[in-house]
This record gives sequence, structure tokens and C-alpha cells, in this order.
Amino acid sequence: MLEIFEMVSDLGDALFTLGDVGVTSEEFDFLDSLNMTVGDKFMMTFAPLAKGSDYAKALTQKMIGFHASGRECRIADLFIMPSTAPVTSTELHIFEQYHKVLTCYLWLSFKFPATYIDYPVALETKAKCEELIEKGLDNMKRLGRGKVRWAPSRSNSKTSESFKSRLLAEPTVVPVETEATLMRST
Repeated sequence: MLEIFEMVSDLGDALFTLGDVGVTSEEFDFLDSLNMTVGDKFMMTFAPLAKGSDYAKALTQKMIGFHASGRECRIADLFIMPSTAPVTSTELHIFEQYHKVLTCYLWLSFKFPATYIDYPVALETKAKCEELIEKGLDNMKRLGRGKVRWAPSRSNSKTSESFKSRLLAEPTVVPVETEATLMRST
């Protein structure tokens, strides 16, 4: 299907051409496998799909799956964000993934409001996420961790035990083994 869109987008010397479809072939294969109209699939290719980790990809795929199955999607169906600020770069990275998913949800709520019905909750959750990310950055600076940069590590020892327990206790759509995958993702 992606090849057809690319072929159609080459209109020669026409005054108007289609824009670049900003998805990878893997993402397009996922969209193509869903029971959605071609128009919906095409619209999804313009969504700001959450990229960067398997965790964010899994949440985004779950979110899109709601539309494909004709069900309403609420933020609580995807995740419940911890209520305390991150204190390590690993925790900060997880909050950044939540932020990416929330941005995608908000975009989808404009295009498919019958499916993504939690716009006010998503907006509030995104603002809270931004606030917690900012507090987390301030905490890390205050604790003398210098510049905060995400650096994947093989060990999960830097993630506070209380944060890990909150993540595991709260509903998410990602299997437990994904936390280890998150550590390897950039």
C-alpha cells in the first residue's frame, strides 16, 4: 500500500503534489494490517506517532487499535501516569514517552473525535506530564546530576524502586518485559 501512495504522489510537473508520508514501512505495515478504511489509514500516516522506544510504539499501536476495532479510547485505557516527578534519567525517559503518546492522542482526537473521546483528560494529563518532567529536571539538577541526558543502560539499578513499583502496579498496555526493552531503546 505504501508503494501505491508513493507512486500516486509522483505527479510529474504538476502544480500540486502530495507531501511526504512520515511513517516507516514497519509503521505502514502495521496500519495496513488493521481493519480501517484506506482514508483512515492514510490519515493515520500523518499522525505524530510516538517513536523512540518499544514502550511508546506499543501504546501508540494500542491506541490506533481502538479506532480499528470501532471502540472508544480513553487515556485510562492506555496508562495511568505516576503522580510524582522522575528522579533518574530512566524515569525521565518514561515520562517523555508518556508525553509523546499524549501528543499523538490529542492529534487523533481532532481527526477521530468519536474514537478518542478523552480530549479534556488528555490535555490535562499532558500539562501534568510537562509539569512533572520540569520538576524532574529541576530535581536532577539540584541533586548534582549535572546535565540530564538519556543514556540507555543495561542495568535498571538507577531507577528508584518506588518508581518501578508504581509502574508495575498501575495499568499499562505494555508487557512487563518491555521495561527491559525500554532500557535498550533510544
